Amino acid sequence: MTALALQSRTRLPIVLFGLAAAAASLALMPRGQELAQMHLEAGDTRQALAILEARLAAGDRSSATIAAVARARAGTGDLAGAARLLEELLAARPRDAAVLSALAELQRRAGQTEALVRSLERLQALAPDDRRLRELAQLYAASGRRPDQRLALRRLVEHRAAEVADYLALARLEAALEDPAAGAAVLRTLAQRRPQGVDTSIVGLELQLLAAAGQAEPALLRARDWLRGRSDLAEAAAQLAGSLGAGGRPELAVALLRPLAETVAGPRLVAALAQAESDAGNPAAALARLERLDPEGEGAARPAALLRLRLALASGDLGQAMAAAGRLGWAETPEELLQRLAARALADRDAAALRRIADLGAARLVGPPVLAARLWLALGEREAARGWSERAAAALAGQPEQAMQLAEVELALGRPDRAAGLLLGAIGDPALPPAALRPAAGLL
Repeated sequence: MTALALQSRTRLPIVLFGLAAAAASLALMPRGQELAQMHLEAGDTRQALAILEARLAAGDRSSATIAAVARARAGTGDLAGAARLLEELLAARPRDAAVLSALAELQRRAGQTEALVRSLERLQALAPDDRRLRELAQLYAASGRRPDQRLALRRLVEHRAAEVADYLALARLEAALEDPAAGAAVLRTLAQRRPQGVDTSIVGLELQLLAAAGQAEPALLRARDWLRGRSDLAEAAAQLAGSLGAGGRPELAVALLRPLAETVAGPRLVAALAQAESDAGNPAAALARLERLDPEGEGAARPAALLRLRLALASGDLGQAMAAAGRLGWAETPEELLQRLAARALADRDAAALRRIADLGAARLVGPPVLAARLWLALGEREAARGWSERAAAALAGQPEQAMQLAEVELALGRPDRAAGLLLGAIGDPALPPAALRPAAGLL
C-alpha cells in the first residue's frame, strides 16, 4: 500500500466526522419561531418581530405564529397592529379563550374600554370567572351602565366566594337605583354568609338603607341586636346613631340612644344623644343634657365639649359659649369656633369676652384679618386695629361683605377715603347679597 493511499484512508473518517458535525450543527440551529422566541426572551423584540413578520409574509398563518407576531408587535408599542392580528385569528376561532384573553389584555393596555368590555363579555360566556365579572362590574360603573353593573354584582354575590366589597358595592348601587330595601337585603345576606366580615360601619349602612326604605322599626331592631352584649357599646352606639342621623332620621338615633344613656354612663354616648337631639330640632334639650355631664370627666369628653360649644354658639348664648370654651380648654378650642365666639362678642359688645379672646394672642385670629381689626378696635387698641386693617385690605377680593365691615373700621379710624373706596367696590360686586345694601347705605 502506497503512502498516499494510506494517508487518504486515514483522512476519510476525519472528513466524514466533520461533515456529520456540521450537519448536526445545522440541525440544532434554531429556526423560525424558536429563534424569534429566543430573541424575545433576550429582550430583542424588533429582531424577533422581523423574523416572525417574514414567516407571516411567507404564508404561515398558524395560530402559534399569529399569536407570536401579536406579542412582538405589542412589545414594540404597536398595540393596534397586534390587536388586528388577534381579531383575524379570532374570526377563524371565535371560541378560543386564549386568543380572547390575549386580545383583552391588549385592549386593557390600550385603554379601549368598550372593546375590552365586549371581549370580557365573550370570555365570561365561554368560561365564567368571578374576577372577570368583578372587572366587568367596574367597567360598567366607569361607563355609567348601572343596570349592567347591578346585574354583574348580583351574579357575583350569588357565589359564596364573593368579597365583602362586592356586597357593599351592590348594596349602595341598589340604593342609588332607588331600591334601598334591596340594598339592605344584600347586607343581611352578607351578615348571614360572612358574619366575620361585618363591622359597625356596615351595620350603619344597613340602618341607613332600612330607614330610607321606610322600615324604621326593623332599623331599630337591627341596631339593638348589633349592640347587644358589645364591649364597645358606647362607641358602637354613637357610630350607629351617626349613621341614622346622616341618613336623615335623627329621631331614630334619639330612640336608639336615649334608653342606653339612662343606663350607660359615658361622655361619648351622651354627646351622641345630644347631637341627635339637636339634629332632631331640640337643641335646648341637647345643651341641657351636655351641661349635666360630670365636669371631672371633661378630659375624656372632647366630642361632648366641642358639641356643647357649638350648641351654645348656635343658640346665641355668649355666656354659655364662653363657659363651654373654658371647659374645653382655650388652647384646645378650634380657630373656627374662636372666630365665631369673637363675632358673637362683637355683636353683643361684650368687652370682657373680647379681652379674653384677645389675650390668646394674634396668632389665633389670623384667619379673617377683618375680624381681628374689628376686635382690636372694639377694645380701643387703634394701632393694632390699623395694622390688621392694612392686612385685611390686601385679602378682600371677592368678599364684599367683609369689605363693608372693614369700611366701618376705616371710618372709625378716621380714614373716610379708604372707607368710601371699600364701600364702592363692595356695592359694585355682584356677590353682595341685596340684604347687605341697607347697612352700606347707612355707612355712606
